[in-house]
Amino acid sequence: MMGSFQNRDAVQLGCRKVVLAFLSFCYVLSTTAQVPTVLAKARPTNEEVVEMNLQSGDKAVMPSDSLDRAELRARIDRLGAENDRPNASETKKAQLSQLYIQSGLEPRISLDSATAWVLRKHPLAFAAEAVELRGPTILMGARGGYDPNIVGSYDHKDYTGSDYFEYSDVGVKWQSPYALKVEAGHMFSDGLFINPEKFISSVDVGQAYISLKLPVLQGLMTDKYRVGVKQGEVAIERNRAAAEMIRNELRYDLAVAYTNWAYAITVLNIYEETEDLIALRLANTIGLYQQGDKPAVDTLEARVALFNQELTTQQARVEAEVAEQELRAIFWDLPVGALPTEDALLAPIPEVLGPVSDNPELAEIRASFADLQLERTLKKEYLKPELNVGYTFIGAGFDFTASDEPNSDITNVFTDAYKIGATFRYPIRNRAARAGVELADIKLAETGAKLEAKRQSLVTKAEAYSNAAFSFDAQLADVASLAAQAAQLLQFERELFDLGESTQFLLNSREQGLQKVLLTGAKLEAMRAKAIWSWRKAVGDWEP
Repeated sequence: MMGSFQNRDAVQLGCRKVVLAFLSFCYVLSTTAQVPTVLAKARPTNEEVVEMNLQSGDKAVMPSDSLDRAELRARIDRLGAENDRPNASETKKAQLSQLYIQSGLEPRISLDSATAWVLRKHPLAFAAEAVELRGPTILMGARGGYDPNIVGSYDHKDYTGSDYFEYSDVGVKWQSPYALKVEAGHMFSDGLFINPEKFISSVDVGQAYISLKLPVLQGLMTDKYRVGVKQGEVAIERNRAAAEMIRNELRYDLAVAYTNWAYAITVLNIYEETEDLIALRLANTIGLYQQGDKPAVDTLEARVALFNQELTTQQARVEAEVAEQELRAIFWDLPVGALPTEDALLAPIPEVLGPVSDNPELAEIRASFADLQLERTLKKEYLKPELNVGYTFIGAGFDFTASDEPNSDITNVFTDAYKIGATFRYPIRNRAARAGVELADIKLAETGAKLEAKRQSLVTKAEAYSNAAFSFDAQLADVASLAAQAAQLLQFERELFDLGESTQFLLNSREQGLQKVLLTGAKLEAMRAKAIWSWRKAVGDWEP
């Protein structure tokens, strides 16, 4: 009884093997007959292999190390023209590159050239220039307080045929940079009902005058005009820092977008190279299967690996296009089909960077702090009483030495024709001035706290990004060693596979291992570059 069951199991097992082999054979036939898209690259190569086999009687297999990438790409593009494989994008890039060469343009775009264009033509670059120009304009407006003013007044009254009065006053006023205010002019008065204060004895020639006014307490050491000029000078520094903040942010955004684009192109190139090698191996496997040296299941496994790699490559191509569009949002002069430079991800670690205090954000806050200090100085000046004195020289017409006494000279200006006066003002509690000083102190405390918090934040960020850049650089050295070892293992595995001593599964594993190491290296390079850009942004130093 037990023997009969064993015989039945053996028969069932044998039937399963026969059915499985038959299905695999049918699947391969259907693949080669119904799916020309997958094997279009491989079929002409297989025919060559069979022809070579018939002529020489030996096995003619194309080992992957016998072709360089340029030759392989040319063969795949030529043989894949009839099935529209994704290599059309590479053909398009090659055509565009040829056009660039013919027109004298360079299809490789460096970060330096992109930065030069952005800082010259981007709207935010124009905005930064406009912000920087505000400072000199503010200073010019503040200096306008010292511009001389031409003043004049005229008043005339005539009623029922009587000429009541006629007054006129024309002159120049000038506020000097040293508190003294100077006025000079000419007065004229005439009529039947003239205010005695405005009566002029020499009616025909009028009366010239020169007036000097000086604040003795409030306004003597400083005033709104002098503080305004100093604030205008501070405004130049503040707006220059604000402009540098815009440029700093713009350069950082461009550097990150360029790095993302270069990384996406690098990943796409790695996937495309892997896809080409898998396609070549599929062609070799089919040739070996047709010669009876490989089972049909190896062709199935190679085909599945090619399909998976094609999907991965397509996804990488989409991500590269998205990264290109993100870069084009900042650098829209990017030529169609352009590529990053080969060392795009190899951003050098700066040997020396300026201190964090050079960051434009800190410079802008420091300028605001200085402006508040000037405002507080002016508020403190308002705590003093107002005491203004004035002295006016009066002439007969335009003669300041005229006098009724004989032998008159210039001393008459000070003894016979003058006007002197003084004004005083002081609020009893002066709460407005005291509140202004307290408010200025509060603003200074707030701005000082912001300055210290920002400085500490930038110091921490700069140190963190600096450490990250050096850490990524050390990891890249290890990854380079791993990549060399993975490439050597893959080469050994290919030789064993060609000799029939390895399997398709092991070969796929070796290729995936090398691909993973290469992708890790590209990612580390991109992360190191971004850390360097963040470091430079925190310091505010973009000099090479």
